[in-house]
Amino acid sequence: MALLLLACADSNSVEIEMTKLDSLSSLVSKNYPQTALSVREAIQLLKVGDSATVRGQIGGKRHPFFSSFAGFILTDIEVLFCNEIEEDHCETPWDGCCEDTDTLKSSRASVTFVDADGFPIPSGIEGVEGLKGLDVVTVDGFIAKGSTKNNLLIEATSLYRE
Repeated sequence: MALLLLACADSNSVEIEMTKLDSLSSLVSKNYPQTALSVREAIQLLKVGDSATVRGQIGGKRHPFFSSFAGFILTDIEVLFCNEIEEDHCETPWDGCCEDTDTLKSSRASVTFVDADGFPIPSGIEGVEGLKGLDVVTVDGFIAKGSTKNNLLIEATSLYRE
């Protein structure tokens, strides 16, 4: 009997994980956005409540993906990543350690994916549809409450991966 219950529990957890994966996969759009701001442009031009379609690269920190909810650090396309430097053998090229620290800090935004009710989706998004550090993506959403020029917060409802 215990074996049967264990098998059921394993089946249920696999089913829950598949449901989470399907839900996260639905965030990935197949439609290329016609217009998007760079991260730096978004920092300069957008304010809380504005619609935001922003293009950048996932990275700018050693661990750019958030583990407890769907989100990541989006960094301006103009930031120099280590993989763009010949002869560089950096093990974490997505962290932006080859860029000037002040430039890096002024070129990042935090992206959190939210559900239809505006709540963060409580599951990491790294690896969904192959999503990884250094991917160029465009996110669609709005500028969140609490956002500042020094800490741009984007609540996103979809992303397009190039």
